[in-house]
Amino acid sequence: MALPFEDGSFDAAFSMFGLMFFPDRDRGFRELFRVLRPGGRAVVGSWTPMDRDPIAAELFSAIRAEMPGLPFGEGKAPLGDPDELRAEMEAAGFRDVSVREVAYAMEAASTEELWGTMRRSNAPLVLLRDKLGAERWDEVAQAILARMRARFGDGPQRLSMAANLGTGTR
Repeated sequence: MALPFEDGSFDAAFSMFGLMFFPDRDRGFRELFRVLRPGGRAVVGSWTPMDRDPIAAELFSAIRAEMPGLPFGEGKAPLGDPDELRAEMEAAGFRDVSVREVAYAMEAASTEELWGTMRRSNAPLVLLRDKLGAERWDEVAQAILARMRARFGDGPQRLSMAANLGTGTR
């Protein structure tokens, strides 16, 4: 997990929705800190819990229903709590740490369009697709789409998502 850069190589560094999934986040934060020059700034982005939006909650519930036992979208999002993000940045040595929430809404003309966008762009879904193989993934994807349509219809959809952005200085 060591970055291939010398100490103090950068004025700025960021991890957008990546570090939150590292198996050893402490080490990831330390590496981010290490490659910054003194006074350098870091930004770390992490999703807030998906269950705050009914569409996202249903999507992840549908995935778990199709694949029981899969720890996907359960519980809290990694670094979804702003205090947790702040504490982990500070533990790595960052100072002047601040965390703010930013919101984004994804609009789609239909449930099918929204699901199509999610299945192409959501990193955990892409990894799941690759793990399952094309045939099994198509079965799962169709079942999830059917469940989403049953719950929300097939008209225009709006998925509200929020992320924490943590900033800190080396």
